[in-house]
Amino acid sequence: MNIAARSGAHEGGRSKRIAEPESSRRSTGGTGQSGGAGLVAPAVKTNGDMGELRQRISRIEQERDRAAARLQQAEEDLDVAEQRLEDADTARRHLLDNVASGGDEARRRFASALHDDALQLLTAAELQLERLRVDARRTKYAADLEQLKTTIKRVEDSLRNLLYNVSPASVDLHMRLSASIRDRAVALKQHTGIEAELDLRLPDALPGVVKTNVFKNISEALSNVEKHSNATRVAVRAETLDGGISIVISDDGTGFVVAESLYLPGHLGLIAMRERAQLAGGWCRIDSEPGAGTRVSFWIPFET
Repeated sequence: MNIAARSGAHEGGRSKRIAEPESSRRSTGGTGQSGGAGLVAPAVKTNGDMGELRQRISRIEQERDRAAARLQQAEEDLDVAEQRLEDADTARRHLLDNVASGGDEARRRFASALHDDALQLLTAAELQLERLRVDARRTKYAADLEQLKTTIKRVEDSLRNLLYNVSPASVDLHMRLSASIRDRAVALKQHTGIEAELDLRLPDALPGVVKTNVFKNISEALSNVEKHSNATRVAVRAETLDGGISIVISDDGTGFVVAESLYLPGHLGLIAMRERAQLAGGWCRIDSEPGAGTRVSFWIPFET
């Protein structure tokens, strides 16, 4: 019995020793039934990754929805801004038409009063003076009356020049714009002796408001040459450019400091040129330096 007991004990010990490696294999993920339990941890980890991925997707979708809402709001704001721009442009067009028509009407009334009243009275005074001058030819007043005749003649010439500049006939432009510019250059030569160099490449057909604004600015620039520049040469270049009319008027006069002269008496025409071009949807730039002449350039679109 002792031998059997020892033998059984010996076999049990051997079985225990044999079981230990199998247990070790099970604990390290063997292929037995218990080995399947070793895959539970990775499965839990995979489920955690999926949860995190779902959260990320949810956050991205929320951000997408917010971005879509912001985009929609931006589009609505853009629509409102475009409508306001259209309304502002419509108001600008009405204002331009009112300014142009109102200015022309005021010029028409002024020209009519100047021609029918002041110039007629001045002509009558000249005739009366001429009779007095003939009667006083051999008196001591002859020299004074001759001087008075010269003065009245200068006044008449000045008023007729003013009449030409403000007369609606000079801005109605039933003729071609190029022809009107040439006529204005001829008037400049008659009054100052300056012969303008003209380079005019303009279409025959232009909207009336465009012709009016272009001619007014050119006439204003030439008037400044006549009154202030002491120039001996002036050049006018006109051409179509970028859907509008581009004009450059340059002279070789004394020039001036633009920033100091814009708001001085006698230079309000510079401001008028800028405002007229801007109101028409274009631009106007004045470049000048003392001793370097003056360059006036402006652009007015075909569709104002």
